[in-house]
Amino acid sequence: MSAKNAPKVDIESTINIYRSVERAIKDECVASVHGCYRGGLGVALAQMAFAGGLGMDVDLSKVRTDGLNDNSDILYSEIRKQFVVTIAPEDKEKFELTMGNNIYSCIGTVSDNDKFLVKKDLTKMYWLMKAFSELKSAYKGTFAGF
Repeated sequence: MSAKNAPKVDIESTINIYRSVERAIKDECVASVHGCYRGGLGVALAQMAFAGGLGMDVDLSKVRTDGLNDNSDILYSEIRKQFVVTIAPEDKEKFELTMGNNIYSCIGTVSDNDKFLVKKDLTKMYWLMKAFSELKSAYKGTFAGF
């Protein structure tokens, strides 16, 4: 995406999302949250997995793409007002009520294994399948000092 094609920020919906996420945190129905800024969705997911020491199984077909159709673009585009939020299954209904009319989707699950799995958009085949330790080493080697 070039600078001339950068998405315009809708201030009203952005504020609504931020306020809803804040409410969900205050209502204690969020286990963790991370914005998708530097490095986009892929980096946010990896950082959350590192922090929690848990694996993830993500399905890119569930991600709202705003016209992106390449797996790399979906994972690494820095989309404003996008968060990764993890919730316990028993908090799902409370979280959904808190989010109200905001657009959100469940794109995967957290697991207690050592795998970081990303399914290709429509084929459902794994596009990325790495052991947690291998992914963490690659991340630290690339983003050291940031």
